[in-house]
Amino acid sequence: AGCGGSVLAGLLGGGGVAWMMGRTLFFCIRHSVPATMTNIIVAGGVGTFVAMVLQFCGITSALGAVTLAIRSLVRLSFLPVNIGSVAMSTPPTGLGFAFGCFFCYGSKVGWYHSFFLPIILVEMECGEGSIWGAVDECTLVLVSAGICTANIVYSWLFRKKSESMPPQRLHNSDHDVSLRGLKINLLCGDFIEAAYPFMERSVIVNAFAYLASGVSTEILFRERADNVLGSAYLPVMLSLYLAGDRGRAVLSGFVAFTIAFVGGLIGNTFKGKRHKDEERHKEKDE
Repeated sequence: AGCGGSVLAGLLGGGGVAWMMGRTLFFCIRHSVPATMTNIIVAGGVGTFVAMVLQFCGITSALGAVTLAIRSLVRLSFLPVNIGSVAMSTPPTGLGFAFGCFFCYGSKVGWYHSFFLPIILVEMECGEGSIWGAVDECTLVLVSAGICTANIVYSWLFRKKSESMPPQRLHNSDHDVSLRGLKINLLCGDFIEAAYPFMERSVIVNAFAYLASGVSTEILFRERADNVLGSAYLPVMLSLYLAGDRGRAVLSGFVAFTIAFVGGLIGNTFKGKRHKDEERHKEKDE
């Protein structure tokens, strides 16, 4: 109750309780406080005291205002807004595309857990979905699922010719990783790591992944962002179903998956053709 629905107040309160608990326990032992009373003080009294301090000092309200401001900024809830003589009611064109590419890049260089995920948790502190969670769903979950599906389909298409084809085209381990990655992304949530090796190996796959991220996020930001709140840590269909504007959420997810899937097929095809040409050159040299 003392945290007032603010995740930042909850973090501060949890840190305060952790800091006080050991010291309170040591104080009770040192002053021969009976064990039963010590348990009551440590288990209930410390948390109650920290919550009262946060509440009566106004810290909870201040942190709640901070998180509300973060949500408004992230969701662009301040729109419509007048900029000079122009009334802007929707995000500017291109903002979603740029942010989608930025989100995809940030996840590859380690910004996800240090920056993106904390913002998502702040967005969801009141039990709602998250617009960054919806972006996460498109740019990471469904892009990864599309790449993994492309690998699986490519492997199936050339299964009968596997004996006469170069083994470099698609290793069995790549197929197994893709199959596992597809299952986890669709049924459990965010597992972009399954697609990273394929994105790094192929410029084509990597470029299509960024394209899928940008276009799908642009669709999400085409109208009010707070109508497509979601989460990347739910099964894909459930996350899309819970979005307010389901049509836009499904369209953005479909676009992300399809572009990444096409890029994966093209990347595998060119890779296979390149390996085949290399083998022909080797045979000529011999």
